[in-house]
Amino acid sequence: MSETVPGIRVNFDHDPVCLLTYPETIEVEDVSRMFVDVRRFCGGRRDCALLIDMRAFDAMSVGRKKRQEIARNMSSSLKEHGDFFVCEARIVSSTLVRGFMTVFDWSAPMDWPQRNFGNCRVAEQWICAELTKAGVACPGPIFPTPSSTTDQA
Repeated sequence: MSETVPGIRVNFDHDPVCLLTYPETIEVEDVSRMFVDVRRFCGGRRDCALLIDMRAFDAMSVGRKKRQEIARNMSSSLKEHGDFFVCEARIVSSTLVRGFMTVFDWSAPMDWPQRNFGNCRVAEQWICAELTKAGVACPGPIFPTPSSTTDQA
């Protein structure tokens, strides 16, 4: 089941992994709407994993004040819904942005493992390992298998 949330695509087709795909830019309201769908899917469960694909997202396209508001909204929503999650992996193309997100994770840690990756397959493998450690079955492949060696996923 996939939901279209304005700005953020929410995909539950790989249960228990909730795949969130960010577009180039988002609004604060997009994060709130996204969590309504996440709560509907993961509510009452304790086996969900978040896989957040931020490769298309341009953090620099969002002004500083809006970025801070989005970060506060995301942090409070994650804490509110934290009982649902086994782990959280983010796929971020920019090394610089991955570094900022890692610092943010250190400064506002959650109760579950969080990691940032530059490669979707490595993120997927990490999610599977974390689910397995928690005694949760890992879904099949989430991202398409590359058709050539030039695939940068």
